[in-house]
Amino acid sequence: MIDTLATGHTYYWRVRAQDGANTGPYATPMAFDIFTPIVDRACPGLTAPAPNSTVLVLRPTFTLADAPKSGPTGTITYLIELADSDSFANKVATWTAAETPNQTNMVSPADLTYGKVYYWHARAYDPTTLGPWSYTQAFQMLAEPAPVFAPGPGAERTRRPTTPST
Repeated sequence: MIDTLATGHTYYWRVRAQDGANTGPYATPMAFDIFTPIVDRACPGLTAPAPNSTVLVLRPTFTLADAPKSGPTGTITYLIELADSDSFANKVATWTAAETPNQTNMVSPADLTYGKVYYWHARAYDPTTLGPWSYTQAFQMLAEPAPVFAPGPGAERTRRPTTPST
């Protein structure tokens, strides 16, 4: 005897009466479904770059706290969008990464521009469900460092000519 029925299936059943001496005919079969519970795809938590922070590397690591979920899920993937405005009209980059336990880290697929402000958000999805976008978070890239000039090979120091004292 089965104690529980698997979700996502249709089951059929029928009955008949018996009184010990007589057995009646089977009733018309009936069907019922066991539905898969609704899977909540809440937004992933945006951990890094932190809100309004200054990023010191041209290819920052984006860190997401995994989105909460309930019920059976397929493989969870995260989609990140990076833009130069909070409207996301001009996307700088979009990329995906498979979820890893507790948090998911993804390195920017391209170098970002010194001194620029960027906006990012993310969403979780699996093969059957697309979650909502997270809130939008902004960060700024470090200002471009000043060039450093160093003497190259073969550079010589020159001395001022001196005049003999009389």
